[in-house]
Amino acid sequence: MKKIFVLAVMAMFTLASQAQIVSSRSSRITTTTTQKNYENFSTIYLQYNPLKIKGDDEFDESVTGFSLGYNYAISLSQSAPVYLEPGIGLQYSHLTKEKNREGLERKYKYNVFSAKVPVSLLYKFDIANSEFSIVPNAGIDFRVNIIGKYKKEYSYGGESESKSYNLFSEDDMKDEKWNRFQVGWHVGVNFMYANKFLLGASYGTDFSKIQDDDNVKVSTFSLTLGYCF
Repeated sequence: MKKIFVLAVMAMFTLASQAQIVSSRSSRITTTTTQKNYENFSTIYLQYNPLKIKGDDEFDESVTGFSLGYNYAISLSQSAPVYLEPGIGLQYSHLTKEKNREGLERKYKYNVFSAKVPVSLLYKFDIANSEFSIVPNAGIDFRVNIIGKYKKEYSYGGESESKSYNLFSEDDMKDEKWNRFQVGWHVGVNFMYANKFLLGASYGTDFSKIQDDDNVKVSTFSLTLGYCF
């Protein structure tokens, strides 16, 4: 996975260098348009986040997540479309599993509510003779897991029982307690239209573990729909 990350970053900056050449040529024709593209801009976005939670043991789960957030791209140069983009978002992740065996019905539910702070480096370049732009990006993510609930439900012979656990409580989870703070990386590409509408995709994994005992980490693939202003 690290090799994929390195190759993706190298590809991003190769595209960026090519874009710089195009940008330099374009600046000879019109300075006004170039300067306008280098202004700071904001993005509000909605994301679909399918997550993979995997550990050394048999712990391997696919989780559905959604995020709502805001990013602010800060221009770092007046001669190149390079931006530093910090942001803030809220993410909700959910998993429901059912197992039935010999009349015993078991259901497991995970619900996690998190706050995240992505920080990305962007390179925005325009496609010639169109209103489209390609924006490769890479960066790091900080995530704080605020609420985490784990619920077991059993049903057998018409009788049912349930029990809820706090994923971040040592009393409830013992050695399988989850960590609240995580740090990871991401790499991706966004497509912009008319400097207003954004569609993007990215992938990343956590450096830190969400569960220490089984060396459990989270990887995330994100699809983003946004509006820039």
